[in-house]
Amino acid sequence: MDIADDAMQGAGAALMEPTICLAFLSEDLTMEVLKFLSAYDLGRLTCVSRKFASVFIAVADGSELTLPEMSAKARFEDAVEKGGAWAYERAVGESYKQVLLLLESGLLKPGVLHSVPCHRVCLATGWIPAYVRPYSHRTADADLLAIPHYARYVLFAACESAEQSLEDAMSGNAVGGKDAEFAILAWGCRDKVLQVTHDCHGFRGGVTRSENEENGVHWYLWPEHAIGFSSDPNLFLYYADAAISIMGEAEIASEDRLSWNLETTSTGGYRAGRHIDLGASSEWLKCLYYRM
Repeated sequence: MDIADDAMQGAGAALMEPTICLAFLSEDLTMEVLKFLSAYDLGRLTCVSRKFASVFIAVADGSELTLPEMSAKARFEDAVEKGGAWAYERAVGESYKQVLLLLESGLLKPGVLHSVPCHRVCLATGWIPAYVRPYSHRTADADLLAIPHYARYVLFAACESAEQSLEDAMSGNAVGGKDAEFAILAWGCRDKVLQVTHDCHGFRGGVTRSENEENGVHWYLWPEHAIGFSSDPNLFLYYADAAISIMGEAEIASEDRLSWNLETTSTGGYRAGRHIDLGASSEWLKCLYYRM
């Protein structure tokens, strides 16, 4: 720990110092030091290593990854093995430090997420906005076309912005000393998130299930009617997932359900967890992001 503390203090004081210190450590000991650094600090070390390549990268001679990348990769794989993260697949050219940033932001936790600071999605981790509208906006199937077909992952979220402008909420700016948060959020592979689960002509609504599951989240798409997710496969699609209005507390995992209407004759969105009847709300935002 003393060595790690010294290395981190050196990184904060002068970028050149951790490069020189780590260069004289064995690879195993260097990896022990690096595991205490954040993705941001690992990135700073990599920047330094490009300038002092013969000193720093030589420690990882024969490897395709620099030591900071090896450290980030090991920490990500350890989290996956322990069940604390799902097996995210990197894009071409995406570094393990970027994956570690997703992990440190809490976005790789399996299942439906709650109270996620907006800046972790909007600013820090590379998500691209495709659709951000008040719940009062009538979302249509055509709005989903804003997600490119070559996008790898898609994220759905809801944010209450009663005391914030749209720009503040999406930029993560704090208002009244409180950071903007997504009340509910889930994401997954594009093919899973946007997979049609209910035929727009054959299914008439009512009690149903979605077996379209990924990492603890069940996704559904009923074209011209509804789209959303739940941690429980059981749904009641009266357009949106509306069992809570009928069953009340008997509905399972109410807090993990997000559901938007997909048509033009009813209201806009419907629910964000236990918050329901949001179709006329201008304070709740429907947020759709993707990543390449």
